[in-house]
Amino acid sequence: MDAMSTPRADGRLLVVDDEPVARQLIGDILKRAGYEVVATDIELEVSDAPAVEAAVAGAAPVLLVHLAAVSFVPDSRAEPERTYRVNFLGTRAVLEAAARAAPEARVLLACSGDQYGSAALGEPPFTETSPQRPRSPYAHTKVAADLLGACYAARGLDVVRSRAFNHTGPGQADGFVLPSFARQAVEISLGRREPVMRVGKRRMLLCKRPSAYRSCGPAMPTRSPSRTER
Repeated sequence: MDAMSTPRADGRLLVVDDEPVARQLIGDILKRAGYEVVATDIELEVSDAPAVEAAVAGAAPVLLVHLAAVSFVPDSRAEPERTYRVNFLGTRAVLEAAARAAPEARVLLACSGDQYGSAALGEPPFTETSPQRPRSPYAHTKVAADLLGACYAARGLDVVRSRAFNHTGPGQADGFVLPSFARQAVEISLGRREPVMRVGKRRMLLCKRPSAYRSCGPAMPTRSPSRTER
């Protein structure tokens, strides 16, 4: 990424995605910077190379942001073939479409911090040179897509690979942990469920202090004792 030029801010940004949180965050920032933001149709099958190339050719972007993925790790374990098709073959379709239909565009690939696996206690923070130790079909396909991006970059395509860690925001599915906490906190505050925060197969019993749930900001009391049970 050293000495990269910035794409002109009067061009078009194409977002290939099915991920509303990142799309909104990126879209809002780049709209303010002067880009025209165009998103692909949600029905676009990202591994359908001719359809992806047609979308890229039609948009003629100067920036192309690839966010489409099977990103929920349990889903990747339940559907590894679909995960490979979307995460790896979909990335290949996007890169090839850019190379053929928008060769001057910059392509941002949303890779994942999960590619590094988990750090052992006492290990230093991850850097871009840290070993990649994927632990799920999701992480394995992200490593493969990341390396594929490097291959296209070596061939001259302007590819930026970001290994992003967890993010959240409005619109994220509540299968993810933070939206799940927020939904449960609101339901507790409205008296629609008992004061129990469920986390997978565990549950956290919270002290009954209504003031702690008056908004969905604090998901849990800050000083109340709590305990977890299976």
